[in-house]
Amino acid sequence: MMGKKKKKIVIPDPDEVNRYGGAEPQETGAPHGESESPEGLSQQEAPAEMLSNEDAENWKDKFLRAKAELVNFQRRAERERGDAIRYAVVPFARALLPILDDLERVIESGRTHPDNAQAILEGVQLSLANLLKALRDMHVVPIEAEGAHFDPHVHEAMMEQPSDEHPERVVLQVLQKGYLLHDRVLRPAKVIVSRPTGQGIEEADPESPEVGEEGAEPTD
Repeated sequence: MMGKKKKKIVIPDPDEVNRYGGAEPQETGAPHGESESPEGLSQQEAPAEMLSNEDAENWKDKFLRAKAELVNFQRRAERERGDAIRYAVVPFARALLPILDDLERVIESGRTHPDNAQAILEGVQLSLANLLKALRDMHVVPIEAEGAHFDPHVHEAMMEQPSDEHPERVVLQVLQKGYLLHDRVLRPAKVIVSRPTGQGIEEADPESPEVGEEGAEPTD
């Protein structure tokens, strides 16, 4: 049996070492233990599993169905939002219908019995009470004004009046009621506020944010 042929080792001479710099050749290709795929990707970079045409069609169908459902949901949500805005006053309108019926009956009673003023007054008072109840149910309440300290956020001063019985900037009289919806002012209360005596009665400047400042005295 013949022995293995020994591999001949060639030692480069100094000129070859200087010519090529003695640099070791860099390894090319995939790292140790990895093989390259036909596309030039290593096994770690290549996808673990390739989708078949049938699987790809299934995923495409699922995507299109999900997209169609999303479009339908957006259209339905937009339609419901529009309906909510358009019919937002339905509960309040329904609450007002019985009050409308009461007022029509009061008017009819006044035409039939014009001499019965007491019945007409009671009918109007009942309608007003029902209207206030409907407003309260919708969280619409009157602003407390008379006797309160003037608050420019909820009160609108129409004039100032001297008073010895009240301190300065107190609401003496309500000319027109104001109302709140929850914590938002629907309409401020128009009021007369107090001021120190000896300064006469003066109309408040509607452009001024403050009340009680010195202004021009009315002239004859």
